[in-house]
Amino acid sequence: MAPYAAHAQCLDMRRGDRLDWRFEASTALAFEIHYRESNALLAPVVRNATTDSGTFEAREPAAYCVTWEAGAAGATLAYRLLLRAATR
Repeated sequence: MAPYAAHAQCLDMRRGDRLDWRFEASTALAFEIHYRESNALLAPVVRNATTDSGTFEAREPAAYCVTWEAGAAGATLAYRLLLRAATR
């Protein structure tokens, strides 16, 4: 990733779906999971300067975007997203 560049991966999630994420980067990155509701941008997961991994459960059906943002030095990024459908 170039300095201050962002990379996003978006996916549709239904209520109760779970998203497992893991990433490796050459430096800590800003990370968030967000979605739109009307004109509002809602971000239930926000991390600054992290190399975090975790699981997120959707509370609302929406198109969720996972976003990484590099700082001044730029970064290399490798990630894995695993969407687990809610049991109905």
